[in-house]
Amino acid sequence: GYCYELNGLFALVLQALAVEYQLVACRPMFYPAKRPKTHMALVATIDGEQYLLDLGFGSHGIRAPINLKDTNTNISQCGEQFFLSQQDNNFLLEAIINNERLPQYSFNLNHYEFIDFAPANYMNSTHPDTLFVKQLIALIFTPTGKKVMLGNRLRITQGGTVTESTVNDINS
Repeated sequence: GYCYELNGLFALVLQALAVEYQLVACRPMFYPAKRPKTHMALVATIDGEQYLLDLGFGSHGIRAPINLKDTNTNISQCGEQFFLSQQDNNFLLEAIINNERLPQYSFNLNHYEFIDFAPANYMNSTHPDTLFVKQLIALIFTPTGKKVMLGNRLRITQGGTVTESTVNDINS
């Protein structure tokens, strides 16, 4: 699944557990031009603290909750590094890859309902130019990173270092 499915199901779990949460619309930031807010994540309130939760952002997504108070500091998760900053009402999540901060997505705490994501979900699942229609995607977490297969490219992240190869390279 992807963000609407995984984070949507997780929202139902949080609701069943009576954990206060909200859906947040995120703008992917790794494209060369500004894109619409086509990613969905969650912010849960636990013991009065707000946490970013995201089960559905492949590539360089977080693996554990991030406290929204933990801004402007490196955040370590299973061998990967992230950086969360805040300017005015907007947050920016960055992945630290090979000692470089790479923007992943931005979001704010405006209220959204699941139905608000229907147009983006439709676009992501049907438009011929979207990543999800162009090629197959698979992600497996490892204890110290992750493996992402995108089409015929394999990206392995281990301890903050990323290596990439193609399927042809793997077989040789």
